Amino acid sequence: MINDNFIGIIFILGSIPCFIVFIRIIVFYLFTIKKWKTTEGVVLLSEPYYHNLSDPDSSGWKAKIIYEYSVDGNVFQSDQISRNTGTLVPWNEWVDMNDLPRKGEQIEVYYDPENPKIALIDNKLGYGILAYFAVGILAIIVGLNV
Repeated sequence: MINDNFIGIIFILGSIPCFIVFIRIIVFYLFTIKKWKTTEGVVLLSEPYYHNLSDPDSSGWKAKIIYEYSVDGNVFQSDQISRNTGTLVPWNEWVDMNDLPRKGEQIEVYYDPENPKIALIDNKLGYGILAYFAVGILAIIVGLNV
């Protein structure tokens, strides 16, 4: 028989990765991206695609955007949209393409001045990150009450 304290410790330890992800994303959007520079880019591809993982519950449709931008005469391509947690949806019709830039559209690109290959196009902190915080808190509450 497994000791209840052991199960509680497992839940509490399980909360640590949630808080690490939460803190890393918060720090990125509150501090790191403020040091990044911007440049104009152009969208090369904007469409929904099926993100297939081995677990069917973790697979689904999401937006794919590929864009091109230049820094100091060097041309780069990226498909990084955001550092926020993404949402997978069960049908491609659910990917809200109306909110996405269209192929050929000019966009603002945020890039790391120390490594311009690293870029993204969404500089806002998303609400999805709160799920990591909530799961971490829930794990601690369960761990303390077992």
